[in-house]
Amino acid sequence: MQGDTEQKQLTMICNLCGSIDKDSWDRVSELPLFDRMELPQGQPRILPQRMRAYIKVEVVFDELAICLIDELLALDPSKRLEAEKALDHTFFYTAPYSKDDFKDLMDTVKTSQFEYTAGGGAHANRGRAVGAGQRVPQRPQLSSQTGQFHDMIF
Repeated sequence: MQGDTEQKQLTMICNLCGSIDKDSWDRVSELPLFDRMELPQGQPRILPQRMRAYIKVEVVFDELAICLIDELLALDPSKRLEAEKALDHTFFYTAPYSKDDFKDLMDTVKTSQFEYTAGGGAHANRGRAVGAGQRVPQRPQLSSQTGQFHDMIF
């Protein structure tokens, strides 16, 4: 997700993972800025349904992949699957098993999946000269009045 402010990023997360509230995260009200954020309310968690668009659900294995992703992206950190426990997930112990040589699998991927090299990321225009008559994109102003700050990548 590529929200350009913290507020937009959280809104995008709510739209996919459901509303951030006391029902989905018991101790969320203890976060210092939680009451100052305007987050969408009543949003259902649609993450598993959206994942089905990318993962063909034809066998139990595919459903296990969706289950693993859903557990890794739980809103409440206390309910989120930790990395060590994720490695013990049933997904990794169900056929079809991983290939012995990972290089064979990666050879089938022909384009970069890294957002900053795939053309739409922060470095999309790096190295391109601005021609006559073209405007140089301006950075948005950082605003402490709204409490929104832009993440800068160096």
